Formats: sequence, C-alpha cells, structure tokens
Amino acid sequence: MKTVSTIRHIATAAIFCLFVAFFGIAAWLSPDKEYSVYERRELEQTPSLEEAEELSEYFTAWENYLSDQFYLRDELRFLKSGFAHHVLLQKDVNGYYSEDGIQAELLYPMNTANVISNVALLEEVRQTYFPSCPAYYAVIPDKSYYMDAPLGLDYGEIDGILAKELNASPIPLRDALELSDYYATDIHWKQENLEGVYEALRASLGGDLPSYADAGFAEKTAGDFYGVLYGQAAMPADRDEMRYLTNATIEGLTLQVLDTGKSGAVYDTEAFAGDDAYDLYLGGEAAILHLQNPAADSDRKLILFRDSFGRSIAPLLAQGYSEIVLVDLRWIRPSYLSAFSGLLAADENTDVLFLYSAQVLHSMKLG
Repeated sequence: MKTVSTIRHIATAAIFCLFVAFFGIAAWLSPDKEYSVYERRELEQTPSLEEAEELSEYFTAWENYLSDQFYLRDELRFLKSGFAHHVLLQKDVNGYYSEDGIQAELLYPMNTANVISNVALLEEVRQTYFPSCPAYYAVIPDKSYYMDAPLGLDYGEIDGILAKELNASPIPLRDALELSDYYATDIHWKQENLEGVYEALRASLGGDLPSYADAGFAEKTAGDFYGVLYGQAAMPADRDEMRYLTNATIEGLTLQVLDTGKSGAVYDTEAFAGDDAYDLYLGGEAAILHLQNPAADSDRKLILFRDSFGRSIAPLLAQGYSEIVLVDLRWIRPSYLSAFSGLLAADENTDVLFLYSAQVLHSMKLG
C-alpha cells in the first residue's frame, strides 16, 4: 500500500508535468509576439543558427526567445512582482522601486563615465556651433531623488562634472520640483506642474517670457494612461491622468518636424493613444523640431538641446521667443548638425539651453 508521502510525491510530479505540458502546448499554439507594449521593446524572435557566430550565442538566443514568448508572460510578471511587493513587502523589485503606488527606476551605481562623456559632447557642440551665444544648462532630477529610495544618483558629482566641463551658466531645478510633479507610473514630469521650473528658467533666459501667472495657461485633459514604468516594473498601480497647457500663443504656434519635413501638432492627441502617451507633446521623438511663434514681440531665438522632457516645456517657453529649435542628440550626431546650419544660425539674440534629465546623462551616450 502506497504511503501518504508517496502519493504526495506522485501528485506533485503529476501537477508539475501538467503545468509544463500546459504552458508548452499553449506557447506552441500561440503566435509569437513581435513587440511588448508593457515593456516598450522588441521581443526575441525564433533564433537562426546561420545568423549566430557561435553555438553558445545560438543557445542564448533560444533562452531569450523562450523567455520573451512565454505564455501569459505579462500576467505572470505582474503576479510575481505583486507578490514580492505586497506579500513579501519588498519596496524594490527587479531594479524598480515603489512607494505608495509611485514607481521609479533605481539608478545605481551611477555611470560616471557616461556623464563625463555626455557633458564633454555638449561642450564640444557649444564650442563648435555657439561659441559666442549665452549658454545655460539645467539638469532634471530623476523621480527617485524625491523618494525614500535606498540608492540613487550622486547629484553632487553630476554638478561638479557640469561645472568643470561645460562652459555655460547653471539653472538649478531640484528645488523647483517635488515628487507630486511627476507621473506615478512614468519617468516624466507633469506639464501642468511646471510653474517652478518655468520661473527658474525665465529668471535666467534672455527671452521675454511673461510670468507664469500672466501667461494665462489653461489646462486641458488628454485622458488616462499607464506610463512606461507600469509595464517595466510590472507592479500594480493606479492610472495616471495626462493634462496639457494651452493659451492663445500656444494655439498659434507652428511645428515642423525636420526629420520628415512635415508639419506637426503641438499637442498630438492621436499620438497620445499610441504606445507612449507622452508622445502627445510635439508628436513624439524626433532629432530636430522647429517651433515658430508668429505672435512674438521680438526676434529672439532659443536653441534647446534636450531629451523627451524638453518636448513638454518647449511650448511654454515659446511665449518669449519667435522660434525654438529643439535638438535631440540621442537621434542625431553633432557632426550632422552642419546640415542644418541655417536653422541653427545664432547671434546675440540667441539663447542656448542644454536641458537634460539626470537619467539620460547617466544611462546612455549622446551622439
């Protein structure tokens, strides 16, 4: 007669085999996905032995493929992270931090080499194209700076590198923001909460910017959304709400996307409904954008070197300039800027602003 222990072992083995069989058959019957909306990345496709340089590379590709195409992958990721966060009471899971439903990526250790390289590139651009123009820089702190995160970037070191390597005037922003100024499930700031940032920039830039109160901004609601951190962290969170600011001047702005030569919308509501809701602002990522303000009282010009954060502040800054040229060095090399010499032509009426998030300076190489 079989003991209870033996029956238990057999039942456990049977359940395990059924589990493996179910997910194996389900994965085999389900079509492969090419893109993960939650993780905002391309998924691994069936590996090819001919394309692999080594056999180990081929088997690694298979491992990545099976992980990416695992049946109910997204649901199981949320289940795993939710268990770790709510049951095991972990605040950081897989490199992401959650505090009171607000999510952030843990940026540690800081990639000092990237920061030095990126700041050197910005100084090279300034010397090459704008040696005589008033130049400014501002660093946007990542959201975890305002959270009780265990580890984060060294902002003192970042400040020191910028002060030493970039010949431009600093515009401090850390005291102009707080945690509530960021979306709970996204890395970005909320445009409707940028009064402090706007005033900090207005105090330094040469454009004839009105005070935030006098600008007469009106809020409009684009809709609810889940930001990029929601899918990457795979932790439950409430939806965010995206709003945008407008007034008569902003409604009169014209936008040209130099990448395509086409005109665009300052607030692209169709792009909001796509994979990245933040593409509402100026239609999404582009190497060079040109905002023109036909209602400007002067011919002042702003050349804004920026990452994605710059797309939401640019319409507000357009109050004080006849034109703003937005350059994203993540998508264009500095050597290619000479092809846009007319657009980037600068004189004493031109301000140059390097506005970058600390997360970008740390995590990638510009140019």
